[in-house]
Amino acid sequence: LDKAQMLFEEVIEKGDKIHWQRFVNYGQNWLGQILTCKGEFETAENLLNSGLFVATQSKEERRIGHYQASYARLEKERGNIDKAQHWGNKALECFNNEGMQENAREMYVLLDDLDN
Repeated sequence: LDKAQMLFEEVIEKGDKIHWQRFVNYGQNWLGQILTCKGEFETAENLLNSGLFVATQSKEERRIGHYQASYARLEKERGNIDKAQHWGNKALECFNNEGMQENAREMYVLLDDLDN
């Protein structure tokens, strides 16, 4: 995880240098997930907040769905089941609307796990 964190921090830095916002935005989401796995919840949430804002402003539904899924995982790790279900359902709706079947299946698994 430490190596992955370092690499995604580099992705974000290099993306910023060449003004490739989409690249940076995807990198922030992945880095947020890595930080969630490491238990660095506040830093992860800050990245996800920033990234979701950009994705929403860009009206990139697929990226929005990925950020919502990342929030669901973050809240699950924090033990906030209601919030995790909220974000998981939002991500699921987005994935279904966009025809992203594999991502939708992952959210069904996450939501089922939250119910148990």
